Amino acid sequence: MLVAIEGIDGSGKGTQAKELLNRLRKLGYTCELLSFPRYEATHSSKMVAQYLNGEFGDLSQVPPAFAATLFALDRMESRAHLEEMIQRNDLVIVDRYISSNLAYQSARVSQPEQSMFIDWLYDLEFEVYGLPKPDVTILLDIPVTTSQELVARKDARTYTEQVYDLHERDSEYLSRVREAYETLINTRRMDHCQVIECLDSQGHLRQIDDLSDEICDRVIQCIQLSHSRNQDDAQETEC
Repeated sequence: MLVAIEGIDGSGKGTQAKELLNRLRKLGYTCELLSFPRYEATHSSKMVAQYLNGEFGDLSQVPPAFAATLFALDRMESRAHLEEMIQRNDLVIVDRYISSNLAYQSARVSQPEQSMFIDWLYDLEFEVYGLPKPDVTILLDIPVTTSQELVARKDARTYTEQVYDLHERDSEYLSRVREAYETLINTRRMDHCQVIECLDSQGHLRQIDDLSDEICDRVIQCIQLSHSRNQDDAQETEC
């Protein structure tokens, strides 16, 4: 089973991916974690880092299709590695996956062309590059103001020396990305999506363990549902 963790910058994807990994292992599942982009592991990730550091220009100067292809190539280079991980484990968790590319780059495309762009990129990653589709996608939903506060607290990262990368520094852009994720859900371009609210009913940021409990419960439910479907399919085949 492939589980993708998604959300705008600062939503806690890396933290929750690690928490889910540890919890599932304690429950007896074999699982591994892979983070995209795979900085320092793929050739394409070098250009992804350059893009996020603004070396190709600001967002208005870099065509969305060019940036989208860089991120897609990073995954294409990693496809064999990812497929091997899936084969030897019960679950593989990916911290960011194809939906990130769809959301972040389609958010830069004008509304009349957005649907065509999403279709093009979706086909590029899944059909042309042959990447596996997630069995469940966990979307961590968080307001942009909160996300930027959390990004500012992050430890140093390998791909940049800046506090905010090209995507993180523009709050208006991140708002469009958040809306793009909603569009992907409504148009069924995010596979088996489970939305997790990062704020409580009072508008306060939820505790890490509280979020982790809900995420793990949702994933376990998806595992059980998948097993039930497989058993039903097996019984139909026997009949």
